[in-house]
Amino acid sequence: MSRTLKPIEVLYQRKAINDFKAIAKRAYPRETYGILSGTDASNGHRCVVIQEVFCPEGVEKFCGREGVSIQDAWFVEAEHYAEESGLSVVGDIHSHPGVSHGDRSRSEDDHCFRWDCVEAICTVNHDKNGKLSSSVRFWGPVPPVRAMAL
Repeated sequence: MSRTLKPIEVLYQRKAINDFKAIAKRAYPRETYGILSGTDASNGHRCVVIQEVFCPEGVEKFCGREGVSIQDAWFVEAEHYAEESGLSVVGDIHSHPGVSHGDRSRSEDDHCFRWDCVEAICTVNHDKNGKLSSSVRFWGPVPPVRAMAL
């Protein structure tokens, strides 16, 4: 029996994402990282509303050209920050400098987010005029699978 999965709808404050894109451009050629806060507005289907992006203090110390060393304390800080605004942590976002969305497998990033949250990746590249440009793409949660032999 085939079952069709419904996509998760992601609504976001343009300013929050544009602010992160600006941070990612400043961090180029290194990655950067933020935690998405918002609400779960599900009503018959999953809908996540992103209100803000929390960028941990000193995040640049943990960001390299090909990865971010995510610190557990960041989620604690982000949860406190979100709760102050009546929000909750709904996902994370990080940048991929110098690659397009199709150049790097998302599976390489599966360790970067909690399985019950959405993930966003902001690519940062030079356009044909040499100016840095960026774009953001979202992915839904990928639940873990536990397999056992019979």
